[in-house]
Amino acid sequence: MDEEKKFNHPIDAINERMYAKDTKSSPDQRHEFTPHDNSVIHDWKEDTQEMKKNKSFSFFQMIFTGALVFVIGAAGFLWFSTIQGRSTLSNENIQIAIDSKLFVDGGEDLGFRVEVSNANAAALELVDMVVEYPLSSDDELSTDVERIRRPIGNITARGSIDEDFDIRLFGAEGDERAIDVTLEYRVAGSNAIFTKTESILIGIRSAPAVVLIDAPERLVSGQDIALRVTVIGNAEEPLQNTGLIMDYPAGFTFQSASITPTYRSTLWDLGALNPGDIQEIDIVGTMQGEIGTNATFRARVGTRNTSDLLALVSTYSSAAHLITLEDSFLALGLELGRSLESTVAYDSNDTVRGRLSITNTLDTVLSDVRIIVEMKGEVYDPETIRINRGRYDSNTQQLIWTQDSEGRLETLRQGEEQGIDFSFDLKGSDTESVTNQSMELLVHIRATGQDGTIYEAENVTSRTIVLNSNAVLDHQTLHASGPIPNVGSVPPAVGQATSYTIYWNIHNSSNALTDVQVRTLLPQYISWTGQTSPQAERITYNAETREVVWDVGSIVSGAGFSAPASEAYFQVSLTPSSSDVGQRVELTRDVSFSATDSFTDQPLTSGKPPHTTQLRGDSIEDTGFVE
Repeated sequence: MDEEKKFNHPIDAINERMYAKDTKSSPDQRHEFTPHDNSVIHDWKEDTQEMKKNKSFSFFQMIFTGALVFVIGAAGFLWFSTIQGRSTLSNENIQIAIDSKLFVDGGEDLGFRVEVSNANAAALELVDMVVEYPLSSDDELSTDVERIRRPIGNITARGSIDEDFDIRLFGAEGDERAIDVTLEYRVAGSNAIFTKTESILIGIRSAPAVVLIDAPERLVSGQDIALRVTVIGNAEEPLQNTGLIMDYPAGFTFQSASITPTYRSTLWDLGALNPGDIQEIDIVGTMQGEIGTNATFRARVGTRNTSDLLALVSTYSSAAHLITLEDSFLALGLELGRSLESTVAYDSNDTVRGRLSITNTLDTVLSDVRIIVEMKGEVYDPETIRINRGRYDSNTQQLIWTQDSEGRLETLRQGEEQGIDFSFDLKGSDTESVTNQSMELLVHIRATGQDGTIYEAENVTSRTIVLNSNAVLDHQTLHASGPIPNVGSVPPAVGQATSYTIYWNIHNSSNALTDVQVRTLLPQYISWTGQTSPQAERITYNAETREVVWDVGSIVSGAGFSAPASEAYFQVSLTPSSSDVGQRVELTRDVSFSATDSFTDQPLTSGKPPHTTQLRGDSIEDTGFVE
């Protein structure tokens, strides 16, 4: 029992044996390594899944590798082809030689020739030659370019070609024009287009036509401006189908021109312009704009474009004129007969009474103020001019006020206003030889500032005087004369009916008339017989109002002078009463004439006294007193 307790744990037994005196060691036991089997496994069943993975990876790797090799090969071939092409064809081996005059007159033939030499070992294929040069003499018109494209075909290796071009340049004297020659070509095996360009500069000795603009350099905003445009033929041969185009600045309003424009207010057809021909066109308009701004007027002369009336096929010459807008140093007001209208109508022999007011608008004192009223026209009588503290210059047809004649103009302070009066009589023609009679009053001013600055402005304001036509109504009382036969005794007798012919005649001196009418009323004791002449005239009678109306309509200029007068006849009848004995009896009331002047657009009116029993203009005479 004790023995079992002593060795009841295995470790205790081991310790006992290890440390016992009679314990004997046993020899060490060695184990040998088992050799590794390097033989090939012939049974694949155990690694089937692994082999499938390896086989799939190898297939896609082969595809990728093949594609990579193809891309590298294609890039290499492209690189080789490019290097090979460059080594066999170069722009440096293409020469463009231009043979041309270096200085020409505008419109002269350049004698332009282009030679192309191909020193390459390869041919140039599908060759086009493009020649570009400006048509316009104005560098600002960049789109005005002529472009000639000529197919050449192929230029062989080591070959050359020559091409001639008919080129004419236009421009002002001293201008230079660049001509560009571009060669477009392809090479074998490529669709790419290659280019080679050469240029030449040509000087213009003279222009085939010259255009000039004469106008003021400074202008008061709101006043009229007059421009004179001059076109001069400068070519050796006539220039056909020549046109002038005006380009106006913003704020310009065209009013008139000495030669009527062909299209709108911008194009003039000058036709054939012969060498040495000079054509002048005066243009009048009004210029509005902000003070201090510049306005540019431009004129271009060249060959007309029939498809685009606002363009030129080629421009021979151009000119520009710059005008600076400024504020008026004097505010002016011009009244004619208390009217401030720009156009005022008068009858012949009327008196024109004008008043001119001026005000200093500057922040400085003005001295030596001068005012000129220019009178343009022949419808006034110089002998009747009355000018207050001024003078009339018959040589220049001007009313002039200076500090010498009007002391108030020696100094004009800021905001100060002065007034000047004048008058004259009109003397319009009474014949048909002169039509649309008018005249103009143009005001020019000048003054000196305190710092010595000269202020000057022309046509600051203006007025137009138009003369109405001198239409005259003649009225007669007839019995024995006229186209209508009359009955009864002359002189008229009490209780007996006597008929009379009322005759109206209209003479018109100058302007055509419209809406012409003549009217009168018949007294209650006068009878309307219904007889009228000529039948074509519109003569009506209203029995209720007892009004007789001759609706004439229109009357031409010169009626009664160079053309037949307008005339009308109608018949009335009178049976005198005993109360009429010893008196002339009225056959009508007052006669009124009305019309509209087609030139002045003014209503014209006049009146005549009543017709009576006294015969006027008849073949027989009668005092008209009732017996």
